[in-house]
Amino acid sequence: MTDFIIETTNGRGKLTTGTTTTLINNIYLSLAMPIGSWWFDVNFGSRDHELNREKDVALAAKKAEASAREALQWLLDTKRATAVDVVTSRVNGGLVRTVTVTPAAGDPVVFEKFIPVGV
Repeated sequence: MTDFIIETTNGRGKLTTGTTTTLINNIYLSLAMPIGSWWFDVNFGSRDHELNREKDVALAAKKAEASAREALQWLLDTKRATAVDVVTSRVNGGLVRTVTVTPAAGDPVVFEKFIPVGV
């Protein structure tokens, strides 16, 4: 299936005229949309918006990993992906979360995002 690609290099989504056959759009939307905000499925999205209030960086790292796994679980449930790996690392001002999704067919897709914590 070919979709228009959502460009995410700045950490913000921008729809382009380019196309993709990877899961990058699914990953981006699952992580960028606050859980409960989509009328079609109130369970779609992530709890990332709650991390901005977190002051404890170590706890925020655990929550960021759990939030990503929860948000992307549907890719595993629907067999669109065979694995979801999440790693967070501490950086000045917050966390960098790297998500690697292995699709059922094709090459792994990596999505990285900076999450401000303790500000």
